[in-house]
Amino acid sequence: HSDLNTQMTYIAYQTAGNFDEGSSYLNFLWNKRDLWRAFAKDFYETPGLAVPGVMTVAGQPLGGWGAYSLSPTMTSWNAHLFYLHWLYTADDTFLKERAYPWCKKAAECLRGLLKLDKNGNLKLLRSSSPEIFGNKWLEPNTNYDLMSMKMHFLAVAEMAEAQGLTAEAKSWNELATKLGDFHVASDGELMLDSKLLLREHH
Repeated sequence: HSDLNTQMTYIAYQTAGNFDEGSSYLNFLWNKRDLWRAFAKDFYETPGLAVPGVMTVAGQPLGGWGAYSLSPTMTSWNAHLFYLHWLYTADDTFLKERAYPWCKKAAECLRGLLKLDKNGNLKLLRSSSPEIFGNKWLEPNTNYDLMSMKMHFLAVAEMAEAQGLTAEAKSWNELATKLGDFHVASDGELMLDSKLLLREHH
């Protein structure tokens, strides 16, 4: 499950300096990229690649509640692990040969799903937030999806800039900006989406 489980399992190995152990999951993600390019093309009808929110050990999509098992932003959490590995190791070969190509392909899938709304902000057709309300879609874009996509696009921009790919970096930064601001209540509380406050949890 990529809605919370992969993040919680692998999010600390960088600080601990356990890069070989963390690389085991990155190698898994890298080796499944062709499978997930086919998934993005077949299911989302986009270029790039998408990791199923819920998948088999072989990387194939499984069933379950669509709001998390088929949420495209789950891929961004996996992309973030490539980004963090590069940040902590400062390995420019890893950046060029693995982190940037994988994260860029994943970002291309998300870009293909986004459409401008009447206010000029980029929106997904469907949006969700993990472990809330069961199998229920929320108002696009949820703060969770906004965070995931902003985090992803800004990381790809930073990695492009580090390689001297200035035009690509500018494009990804602009995409992050066009997602708009986070949804915040009048007292500053972060909301689930533009309508709902977090008043219960899983």
